[in-house]
Amino acid sequence: VHRLDKDTSGVVIFAMNENAFERTKTLFKKNLFKKVYRVIVRGSVGKQTFTIETPIKGQRAVTHVKLLKRSKEASSLEINIETGRTHQIRIHLASVGYPVIGETEYDRKPIEHPILRQIRRQMLHAYQIFFVHPYTQRMVSVTANIPEDFNQCLKLLGLAK
Repeated sequence: VHRLDKDTSGVVIFAMNENAFERTKTLFKKNLFKKVYRVIVRGSVGKQTFTIETPIKGQRAVTHVKLLKRSKEASSLEINIETGRTHQIRIHLASVGYPVIGETEYDRKPIEHPILRQIRRQMLHAYQIFFVHPYTQRMVSVTANIPEDFNQCLKLLGLAK
C-alpha cells in the first residue's frame, strides 16, 4: 500500500486483496495514518522537540522531531510526519544541519568520525504505524522491532538506552 526508501527498515502495510488495497490507499492519501520513525543523525541536537515545515518540491511538508538521546557526535530521534513527501525525513533533517547517518544523497559533508564511516545504510527505521482499519473501524497499531544494525549503531555512538 505504501513503500519505504531504499535502506530504510521497518513497518510496511500490505493489502490482502484489491478492495483492501484501494481502501487503505485512500487512508494514506488523506494522511489518516500516523507514522513514527526512529533515526540516528549526525550532530548533537540541542532542542527536546521541534517542527520542520519547509516545503518539498512546492508541496507542504511537516516533520515533528523529538530528541531521545544525544552524544557529542550524534543524536537519536523520534520522528512523526504529518505529510509523506518523498525523502521527507532525510531532506528535512539535512536542511537543519542534522543529516541521517549513512545517508548519502542529502548529506554532502565529509565524514570525519571513524565509526560513522563504517555505517553501511541510512539509520532510518519506520518504527510504528497507527490507523483505523478500513473494515473493522478499529484502531490498529503496528510496531517493527529496531534492527540489530541500528541497535549496534546506537551502542557505538553512546546512544543506547
